[in-house]
Amino acid sequence: MRPQLLLRCGAALGPRSRAPAARAFAPSSWGLLGAAGSRGFATEDGDRVLQAAPGGLWGRFVHWAYRTFGSSLYPPHNSICNCGVDMGVLIPKPELVTSIDKIEPKSREWRMQLYGAALYWHMATVPGERASDAHDMLRDKDVLEVACMRGGGARYLVEVAGPKRYVATDNVQEHIDKCKSSYPDVPGLEFELADAMRLQDIYPAESFDFVLCVQAAAQFPCLRTFTREAYHVLRPGGRLLLADGFKRDDLKAILDTVDELGMVMDAQSDLSRAVHAVGLCSVPRGVTYLRLVARKVA
Repeated sequence: MRPQLLLRCGAALGPRSRAPAARAFAPSSWGLLGAAGSRGFATEDGDRVLQAAPGGLWGRFVHWAYRTFGSSLYPPHNSICNCGVDMGVLIPKPELVTSIDKIEPKSREWRMQLYGAALYWHMATVPGERASDAHDMLRDKDVLEVACMRGGGARYLVEVAGPKRYVATDNVQEHIDKCKSSYPDVPGLEFELADAMRLQDIYPAESFDFVLCVQAAAQFPCLRTFTREAYHVLRPGGRLLLADGFKRDDLKAILDTVDELGMVMDAQSDLSRAVHAVGLCSVPRGVTYLRLVARKVA
């Protein structure tokens, strides 16, 4: 049993200590500090601005930041916005993400598309610690993606992983509008506005086989709340799939909540080297880029 510490959302605290603010985690190639909306935002000194309830200070800030900076936070023509991983594996149908107008082959934008899709593919096919156990585990399943941003990863997985239903959500209306205009007629793919902290207010209990969140969860205001919300919408035997750069206290918040809910951790894999191999992002000191798989007991 883990030692009991005083806890706040997203961090574990000792009796008299206060955790430092988390560093931003963003693509270094464009000198980015962070991203608005689902990917979080950072100030110049690296302090994280945490999300509040929709309509509150954070909600207003997110929409202002997106309107003001949205086109420059990530390359404007990229549909996949994450650091990517190089797992040494060929992904299926790479042309789905690399054949985009105004993105030059072999460019940094092209690499973000290709290796960002590789991260999605890795998340969608590896259920445990061993990559050799990879299979198309999303096939004919119901998937909820949280913080889909521009929707390119969602569209890619719908095309190659064969889910029955894929609901991609974000808490920024502009992102959802862009997703719907970019992918209007993809069978099985839906885009919806949703708050990661209030999933059970939107979706019925036990309605999804997988909840997927790629490079966004570390910016959520309360990882305990998000884990509980994901647990609520997962069916028995369903899995929560997370990939992000986590500080130790953030990871502890997730693991403690997983334990409290009686879930099983099938994977806790360090992807930092695979992220560095791509060369688009730097992982700050004190942060580890992890793939987490937590399973709801059947």
